[in-house]
Amino acid sequence: MVRGGRAWWIVSILLLGLGCSSEDSPGGLSGGGTTTGGAGGTGGAGGTGGHGGSGGSGATGGTGGGEPLDFNDPNPLEDAPLAAGWSCSAVVDGSDVWLRTFDGGAPRFDLRIGTGGAIAELRDATSGYAPLLSPAFQGEATDRIIQWTWWSQAIQHQVSGLPAFEWRFNVTQGGTFDNLLSPTHWVELDGDGCRIDVWSRPQDQWKTQQQPFMQGGFSARTRYDVIGAGHVVIRRTLQGGEAWLEGQTAPLSDEYLEGWSPFRRPTFNALAVSLNADGSPAWWYQAGQNLPHYPNIDVTTTPGYAVIFQAAQASSAPVVALVYGSQHPCHYVGGECTAGGSYALNAMEWNNGIAILPGLKLANLATDQVIDQYLVLVPDHGLTAGLVTRLEALAATVPPPRLLGPDAKLAPPLADTVTSLGTLATLDGTRTDHLGPLVQ
Repeated sequence: MVRGGRAWWIVSILLLGLGCSSEDSPGGLSGGGTTTGGAGGTGGAGGTGGHGGSGGSGATGGTGGGEPLDFNDPNPLEDAPLAAGWSCSAVVDGSDVWLRTFDGGAPRFDLRIGTGGAIAELRDATSGYAPLLSPAFQGEATDRIIQWTWWSQAIQHQVSGLPAFEWRFNVTQGGTFDNLLSPTHWVELDGDGCRIDVWSRPQDQWKTQQQPFMQGGFSARTRYDVIGAGHVVIRRTLQGGEAWLEGQTAPLSDEYLEGWSPFRRPTFNALAVSLNADGSPAWWYQAGQNLPHYPNIDVTTTPGYAVIFQAAQASSAPVVALVYGSQHPCHYVGGECTAGGSYALNAMEWNNGIAILPGLKLANLATDQVIDQYLVLVPDHGLTAGLVTRLEALAATVPPPRLLGPDAKLAPPLADTVTSLGTLATLDGTRTDHLGPLVQ
């Protein structure tokens, strides 16, 4: 199915204001090594910082019994329309699920959705479908993909032969370092044909050596949709369960949830944290020269996006922006937002990759806590004034990451989503990188 032809809107919602690899880095957590890069890695999560605004309540109405809702979002970002002339499609092609964008009917970019609901491929259709994600480390399907990864510094087990940063609890959306894929339950192609919902239960430790000692998983609904001029909305709704260390329940008291987003070098070799009005890089770094390793930049000090590009061809070559917003997480109770952690922009490079790494630092999470987070992926060509305008508009509409308690009173359809997430731990999923047969 194809969706398209509707006028673009810019929503100003004052009510609103997501790892990998091998070297130690500031902050005591973990992120990626500068030579290999991978989804189980090292890096800091940043300090707590200040709260980026209240984010508003978002709660209207109440439950059937008249109780006020803890959270309600009547205008979800993914419901925004496409820009004039743009269209998109969500299709099963062979055994794979693809999301494709078109400008004036001409193909622009496409994404393959794979293991656990991660973005397994991102390609530039205008350049012979050139790949834009970093090549696999050792042929695995679980690492150099756009996904989330969860680390707990509070849950650690020393294993001989593993470096200290790999003693921690680490579950990654796609699967494990040894290419054990995460269970995927089902896939829905919905709406006008551009929405993809993937239901999965990542539950394996990134390092197989840790699996006998640490267990725990996350039920996830990963949603993709296309709005505006080919902007890909990524909505990640996760529900945590219990974690165990050597047979005993362990608290999720010092947590880091990262949006692992690894792009290809030398296609891209620079990262901008902000752009000038004409599109030229303002605050930026170049791989191999000055790109910092896990700088832990408070998102409230940024415009809410980062862009990777090719420094020698910045005005014309492919670029990819990741819009994460500029607010710290909100914990919602009774419709009110209170500070629920911190949010940092991180980055890293390796021999054939460069990564944008927005990360949430969370503490004292309850069993069945829900985290609802938005990112927007913006693939384009050239750093232009028009791109800046669109990124600024998107950043203003991306809500703060939402923390919802296990007994939170929610309105549908989010309430229905959380109910469905609660069933996944009891179901058997399919460990596959090819999701076509799982479409309902």
